[in-house]
Amino acid sequence: MDEAEKAEGKVKARLTVKLGPLEVSCEGLVGEHLSEIDVMGQLVERLSEKFSMKPFKPAFEEAEGYPVIKPAKSTMENLQAIFNTQWGATPRSLSEVTKALEVNGVPDSPSNITVYLKRLVNRGFLRRILKDGKYFYYKVPETAG
Repeated sequence: MDEAEKAEGKVKARLTVKLGPLEVSCEGLVGEHLSEIDVMGQLVERLSEKFSMKPFKPAFEEAEGYPVIKPAKSTMENLQAIFNTQWGATPRSLSEVTKALEVNGVPDSPSNITVYLKRLVNRGFLRRILKDGKYFYYKVPETAG
């Protein structure tokens, strides 16, 4: 394939759109895909309506009931951001906190997360309660005044 073909959009490509259990694929030239992208979007919308499926949620929207944060470089900062949301006001188990980090694309091992959670408790940012043999963490309510 030469540079002229690439520039004209004559590169072959396969476009696959997954919507729940449905998958729509089409093959053709990149230039054709680009010129028909609006039609493909309409097809996906109609399929989701026809099969009573919820439209795809972008990653920046709340996913599966977990808060969405802007990922930071450190797990400590990510934990603080997660617990600064309304989600953090309710006591959360280690597995819920781990899942919240995973949903935001910043996973860490449960052992590391436990260390950071303990540090946040020691600093007074979080509280920890023991219930049924498991620890639950939640944001310390801010006092007015």
